[in-house]
Order: sequence, then structure tokens, then C-alpha cells
Amino acid sequence: MNFFRKVLIPVEAKQFLVDKLPWPDGVWKERERDNKVIFCDMYRLKTSFGSTAISDKDWIVDEQGKHIYVVSPETFAEEFEEATV
Repeated sequence: MNFFRKVLIPVEAKQFLVDKLPWPDGVWKERERDNKVIFCDMYRLKTSFGSTAISDKDWIVDEQGKHIYVVSPETFAEEFEEATV
């Protein structure tokens, strides 16, 4: 079996904090409904692949304008480190 390493690509990242306005571009609040009853507020992010759910403290990663996606705080801490470019 061959082993591979991800190519290191500088990315821009912003942490989404529900209580900190303004939210990053592409984030909006949506209410989950069933028969006109609101269950909870949901947050969504426009990504390269459509839209996806985003939670408080998740990170929004932008790979040089090619892909925008959401990363949990735990995964972000494991897979990303601050870099100077």
C-alpha cells in the first residue's frame, strides 16, 4: 500500500460564532418547521457544493476560492495550523 500526504495549501478560515455579528459572508439563519411549529433555529452556509448546516464555533474554510466548506472545531484543531503567507 502506498501512503500519501495532503498537499499543503494555504487556506483562509473564519470561525462562525452565533453571537458575533456580522456573520461571515454566506451564512444565514433558517427555522426548522413541521406543520408551522418551529423546532429550532438552524444556520446554513452557502458552499461550493450548494449549502450546508453550520453550528456555533464551526470553521469556514476557503481553499483559495476553489472550495468553501465547514469544519468542526475538533477537526480544525487537528488538521490546521496557523500559517504565514
